[in-house]
Amino acid sequence: MIWIPLVFIVAIVVILIAIPQVKRKMRSERLGCPLSHPQLLGMSLRGVDINAVFDAKQRLDEEAIDVPLKAIEVHHLATRDLGPVVEGVIEAKTQGVNLTWEKACAMHIAGRDIKADIEAAGRPKEIITPEITGRTMDGGGVRVKLKLKLRFVPERAVGAGGETFVVERVCAAAEADIARSESYEFLLQRQSTFARRIFERGLDAGSAFKIEWVDVEEMTAEKAEE
Repeated sequence: MIWIPLVFIVAIVVILIAIPQVKRKMRSERLGCPLSHPQLLGMSLRGVDINAVFDAKQRLDEEAIDVPLKAIEVHHLATRDLGPVVEGVIEAKTQGVNLTWEKACAMHIAGRDIKADIEAAGRPKEIITPEITGRTMDGGGVRVKLKLKLRFVPERAVGAGGETFVVERVCAAAEADIARSESYEFLLQRQSTFARRIFERGLDAGSAFKIEWVDVEEMTAEKAEE
């Protein structure tokens, strides 16, 4: 009878489909977020890589970071890539930086390198600006490089400017201050004042970084040609 081999084939197919589902259900229970077979089927129909979501959940649980399974699934469906967010949240905990899963997801979607940003939050970056040139009011030429200490601020990350944004604003402010200075000698004698004025301007507004301090790395000047 032809129906006997058909039944046998159908039974094999059902078993092959059922075994992974049973394993996933058991794993969801071990992770403390039990899912029913209809829920697992729904995830599959939505195109979710269930094992990838479970792997992310397990990695976070190992670090005692509580993130709902649904939140992990949502970001997986949005980007198909959970690794940078998972590692970023773990790095934030290691560095003692307050970073929620939602904020990390927003940073990831915005194209930020979460782990590098969090490292800069825990350990501020020191950056030396390109050479800034200008002329003082007496015509003297001034060349200066500034050293900045920048700390990443997660709360300001999304939609804000990056390091380049801050450096460009600092350079523009330095050029303006040079132009307003009475003489090149005045600047050479008051380098710390020059740096402090730039620091106090709040040039990090609208950026993802806070300027911790500004210092003169190198300054040279020369009298205007007669």
